[in-house]
Amino acid sequence: MNIDFNFIGCACFTLEIDGKLKIGCDPALAPKGTDYSSGNFQSIKQKDPVYSKKTFKNIDLWVLTHAHFDHLDEKGVSVIEKGANVISSEKCRELLEERDDLKISFIDWYEVQKISIDKYCVEIAAVPALHGGNAIIRKAMGKVNGYILKISNDIETKTIYITGDTVYRRKVIKLPREHGIDILIAFTGAAKVGMPGDPITLDIPSLNKMIKCLKPKKTVAVHIDDFTHFSISREQLKGIAYLAENGKRMEL
Repeated sequence: MNIDFNFIGCACFTLEIDGKLKIGCDPALAPKGTDYSSGNFQSIKQKDPVYSKKTFKNIDLWVLTHAHFDHLDEKGVSVIEKGANVISSEKCRELLEERDDLKISFIDWYEVQKISIDKYCVEIAAVPALHGGNAIIRKAMGKVNGYILKISNDIETKTIYITGDTVYRRKVIKLPREHGIDILIAFTGAAKVGMPGDPITLDIPSLNKMIKCLKPKKTVAVHIDDFTHFSISREQLKGIAYLAENGKRMEL
């Protein structure tokens, strides 16, 4: 099974399977310089997403982890083509409410959906993502979905784990570990919002623990340095995970 990874920016990417099945994730497409600062929290987008008119064409399935500005925005919602299958966290409902032309399933942790596309069966399991280091900050951040995608054809199955915004906890890795992971797509960045419980996404020690536990065949890091509230550099991740620049492709 050939899997082509196209990185748009932050947590937005597409996966193309054998040139026949196309999956998209978390389209937040605001331009560089967009300022999301509010009160004591400050964050400015540092990079432009890189995509063309073709990037979001013929996407069969979208998975949406949550509705924070670095994961889904109005521009991102607008590029989802009519008739597309969308598996989403409940938190995205408000942004999607005008899109009655989509096949949307809002699912919660431990729920599973199956979609058949061409000769492929895609099983999508929503799994826990804990968006912060303690219960107080997680409540403030809201509920986030991670996803395990089990993609099968007549010949083989590939299992992909998309972490969503999470820290490392036993509850987070339990189901991915049981499934066995071929490809780990890790939302890193060690994002900080200036509250006890920072960082609210994977830092390098946590990512290393996750890799050691799950033993994926390949690890791809996303959600790294696109915003000023992220605190990891690409240089720090070299040798730990595969990295792609915005607008670049790689074969997984």
